[in-house]
Amino acid sequence: MAFTKIWNRTPTHLHRKASAVDKTWNDPLSYTREYELFKNRKTMNTSKLLIGVLAGMAVGAALGILFAPHSGENTRKAIAKKGEDYLAELECRYEDLLSKLTNRFKDEKEEVSAFERNKVSSAKEYTDQLRESVKHASGRLS
Repeated sequence: MAFTKIWNRTPTHLHRKASAVDKTWNDPLSYTREYELFKNRKTMNTSKLLIGVLAGMAVGAALGILFAPHSGENTRKAIAKKGEDYLAELECRYEDLLSKLTNRFKDEKEEVSAFERNKVSSAKEYTDQLRESVKHASGRLS
């Protein structure tokens, strides 16, 4: 009996005023106001996040400059040298790709030419055979 008394009790924080909630959700204007508030809150959170990220990037860049192991001139030279190295590597890869494509194009061109010569010679052989057949047939008719 004691168990059923505890079970049947509901906490007081679960009770709500049905009229206030129902009016809020049943009124279309109230619903749109609630939605707009929610949407604005989401936008404000996104803008706060963006501001935080940008501020973090600025602080990181400032700390990177302050604690850099080399002077600015040496750092710029190192960056320029890396850029030149990457450019040379890119030029080398471009030349390799260009030569591979050129060779492949030449190979395909030769293959198509060989195929064409083969088909032309086959067609000539076939026409020669037809001529012989026609001559042979015309000789029989005469």
